[in-house]
Amino acid sequence: RGIRQAKEVTESLHSFVSQRQQGLLPRNIFSRAVRDSLYLVKRLTNTRVLEGHNGCVNSVSWNETGTRLISGSDDCHINIYDMATGLVHTVCHLTP
Repeated sequence: RGIRQAKEVTESLHSFVSQRQQGLLPRNIFSRAVRDSLYLVKRLTNTRVLEGHNGCVNSVSWNETGTRLISGSDDCHINIYDMATGLVHTVCHLTP
């Protein structure tokens, strides 16, 4: 499947967001539609640099509301960030 064109995505994105907010659209369908959008990818910008890891970050995941981001790193730490402030909310250390 190819990258979606801008018009196709902008027309369907509003519908996707609305359906996702109402719980009518599974997360994987929404994620795939957004991920495959070259138009949206080109519009991405860096809004904040999150500090807290001393190793490369291998995994990140958002909570359902988009207010928290959890990240796991080679430094054996799991960080939970408050996205309103960018500060680390919780740090967990895993022993190898």
